[in-house]
Amino acid sequence: MRKKKSVTPNSFSHPHPQYGVISLDIQFPQIEPDLPLFWGTNDPQLQVVPVIRPNNLKAGFTVNGKEQEIPRGEGEYIFELSFGDQRITKTVRIIHYGEEIKASLQELGRRYDLNMERLTAREVIESIRKKEPAKAKGLKILLTLFEKYVYGKKDIVRSEFIEYYCGG
Repeated sequence: MRKKKSVTPNSFSHPHPQYGVISLDIQFPQIEPDLPLFWGTNDPQLQVVPVIRPNNLKAGFTVNGKEQEIPRGEGEYIFELSFGDQRITKTVRIIHYGEEIKASLQELGRRYDLNMERLTAREVIESIRKKEPAKAKGLKILLTLFEKYVYGKKDIVRSEFIEYYCGG
C-alpha cells in the first residue's frame, strides 16, 4: 500500500426544496480520522454508519453498486449513500497487513534496484539503510514486521501496521 493522504469528502450538503438542507455522510468509526480508508481482513467486522440529515429521510445505501452486507474479503469497496440525485461515495480498501508488508519490502528493493532474489530481507533493509540513514526507524519496523509474518508465521495486527504506515 503506497503511503498517501486520502482525500475523502467529510460530508455532502445540498439544499432541497421540500426538506431544506440535506446532509449525507458515510462514517467509519473504527478507522482513525487521519488515515486513508483501509481495514484489515483479520480486524473485527468494519462498522459503517450512513448518516442522512434530516434523520427521518430514507436514503439508498450500496456497496459496489449493490445492497449487500459489509464485505470482509480483500479488495476495494465503494460505499455509496444517495437521496434523489444527491450522493456521496467513499472507497475503502480491505487489505491483508502481512501481504502488504511483504509487498512493501519488494517495492523498496525494486526502487533501490536491489536483487531481491539473492538478498535476504535483512540484507535488503541494511543496504537501503546505508544509502538513506534517515529512514532507519521505518526500515527497522518494516523488517521486524516482515520477519514476524514471513518467518514467524504470525499475523500483523492493525496497530503494528499503522506504526509502520505512519513511521515507515
